[in-house]
Amino acid sequence: MSTRQKSSKMVAFDVLLNLLNSSFPSNKGRHYLDKKNYFIKEFKEYISFLQRFERSIRDKKKQEKALQQRFLNEKSDQITLIGDLLLRNIDSSLIKKKVKKLFRKCIGKWAYQSQIMKRSFEKPRGYAGDYKIIEMFYDHKPVSKGIGYYFDKYILGNTLATADIYRKDKMIELLKDFIEKNNSKKIEIINLGCGGCRELRDLFRSYSPNKKVNFIAVDQDLEALKFSESFINDFPTEVSVNFLCKNIIDLINIYRHKNPSHPLVNKQLVYSIGLVDYFANNTLQLFIRFCLKTLVPQGQLIFAHKNREKWKSFLAPDWFCDWRFYQRDKDEVLRLIKNEIVGCDLKIKWEKTHHMFFFIITKKDS
Repeated sequence: MSTRQKSSKMVAFDVLLNLLNSSFPSNKGRHYLDKKNYFIKEFKEYISFLQRFERSIRDKKKQEKALQQRFLNEKSDQITLIGDLLLRNIDSSLIKKKVKKLFRKCIGKWAYQSQIMKRSFEKPRGYAGDYKIIEMFYDHKPVSKGIGYYFDKYILGNTLATADIYRKDKMIELLKDFIEKNNSKKIEIINLGCGGCRELRDLFRSYSPNKKVNFIAVDQDLEALKFSESFINDFPTEVSVNFLCKNIIDLINIYRHKNPSHPLVNKQLVYSIGLVDYFANNTLQLFIRFCLKTLVPQGQLIFAHKNREKWKSFLAPDWFCDWRFYQRDKDEVLRLIKNEIVGCDLKIKWEKTHHMFFFIITKKDS
């Protein structure tokens, strides 16, 4: 390791140490000081582990690589859990952010050799979870070399990333069921925050509906829409997709403040599987109102939301990638939107791991 590299990491570690010391003064109590000292000790050991790990991974047999992967997973899960438990004793959100930022600076030399982790952290499209990252999760294959390969497998093996796959598969099941049970000769569907439209590609790879199905795929990212558009020629002739490059918040605000005729109306289904976790409470409420306005009577709104009860799976994306969500459980979401769905029918379903739930809201006749 060069002097410059070592100095950069050590400076970050020293700043982190000073920050924690100032956040846990001696009069804070033994319990709090023990948590701070335990984290510092374990974090030093984690950095030493990464140094040894990188030196040891060359020319290993398959069995040894599997064992090493398990070590990396366990050590990384452990340090993020210890860090999370420590930060629960700090009131300042600014200090919490600084601690995590310094954590990333200390471990970035190794973790960001993973192309998946690096892109998740750097967010080159300007937001977390862009379509390329989600495609990597769906493909579930490491793409990096050296220690980056192991960090690829670590983040792909995170239960939240696995749940992304099952969420997509559950949405495919719900889409197919909706299309087959709907009696209309032509079905109009909106996909909000569509990204790469992977669920549509996977669904129509082996399924041809016996009626016309028209999709409007909405996303703020033009690159994601162009990526999705490159696949539509492979869809059955009964299926059409139109693309709309719009920020969902802008669409909601246009309707809310200027009150024109609604930009998207008379649809049988509106769905979104990777969007509402990023909405604050009031935005989520406005989103529900907006979506219900687009539906015909007996139309459905389907959205997926991460389950706060599985909070440990959020730690790796947060600590390593600065990737956070609004954490809610199904009861919190229901309390939050109950006034928006008065008079509607509601069903709640889960993907396989129970890390994510689906709200299925049916609009009643006016």
